[in-house]
Amino acid sequence: MLVMLIKPFSLIKLSCMAGVRGTAIAINAWVERVCAFIYFNVSMFWRSVLWIVSLITLPVRALAALHHEKQLRAQLYELRDRLDSLIWDRKELEEHIRVAIKEHEMMEMMLGELEDEHEEAMHRIKILETEMMKCSTFFDSCKISRMKTTA
Repeated sequence: MLVMLIKPFSLIKLSCMAGVRGTAIAINAWVERVCAFIYFNVSMFWRSVLWIVSLITLPVRALAALHHEKQLRAQLYELRDRLDSLIWDRKELEEHIRVAIKEHEMMEMMLGELEDEHEEAMHRIKILETEMMKCSTFFDSCKISRMKTTA
């Protein structure tokens, strides 16, 4: 008997639960639709704002890009002028180095010749010294022989 009394209440409870679940699902679906509708509208509004801002700022960005390109071109010309100047300076320095090398070689040749002349002069001096020694011994011997003959 208790089962007979409880059975109708469980059926009522089950039907109420089905109704609550159905209502919750319906409310959830409507909330999802409203959120999607709001998100879609906000997204479309945000995209349109971005497009409008992009279109409004396009001429300013184009002028800025042209100005930047002009500055870059001026820097490029300045760098080219510097490069040309450096190339010219390098050529002049290479010419100076060539001249200095030639002068160095000439100086080495002249130094070699001077060393040879110096060696020859030293050799002549030695020969003259030996001759002078011979002559001085000859004169000394002549003096001695004169002294003996006069004495």
